[in-house]
Amino acid sequence: MADKGYILLVDDDDNMGLIARRVFTRAGFRFEVVKTGQEALEFLRTRSPDLVMLDYMLPDMNGEEFLRHYQELGPGRPPIVMLTCRADKNDRIEDYFSLGLSAFLVKPFGHRELVAVVENLIQRARMDRRGISADLPLQRGPQRELVEDLQLTAQSLEALARSLLAGGDGELSERQKLTVSAIYNGCRRLQKLLGELVNPADSNRTPAEQMELHG
Repeated sequence: MADKGYILLVDDDDNMGLIARRVFTRAGFRFEVVKTGQEALEFLRTRSPDLVMLDYMLPDMNGEEFLRHYQELGPGRPPIVMLTCRADKNDRIEDYFSLGLSAFLVKPFGHRELVAVVENLIQRARMDRRGISADLPLQRGPQRELVEDLQLTAQSLEALARSLLAGGDGELSERQKLTVSAIYNGCRRLQKLLGELVNPADSNRTPAEQMELHG
């Protein structure tokens, strides 16, 4: 199997490390795990993974603190996907993106969806390094079809979350509302990222405008 890239996972959860290693090595990636933010920063000073998967809550710092240290490493940094089960962090998502975050996923998530997001972020970063315009649309083929399947899944989950927030299946507790809000916002962000991969020219249009444009 071809080498699809080199991934660094920053997570002190041993189970997550074992599962992610199994998923990504089977998918053709090289994979390393460190357990603290400081270990990750030291790793990144000497090695160059294609992507960093970052758990929000680490033993020595949180995701926002890591991103601020990460910026100090200078240009050429690999993309970062933040993983979290903390629904109450959804109001800070835009701040994280301004610090260089590439994608944000709320646990639990499907293995296939995670691999697809990682593959596309690595592909986009490689295109940028080669000077290939990231504004070129993803060509028709298995990869684009997978992205479109993910878009439909994200749209369905967004609609379900919106229905739950509207009280369609009964009143939610405040904790449940926070969790469903995080799912809703995560689905919207994922649709935007996937939409840019399929057709970057649509990146400034709303989902409704994109649907109208492409029929």
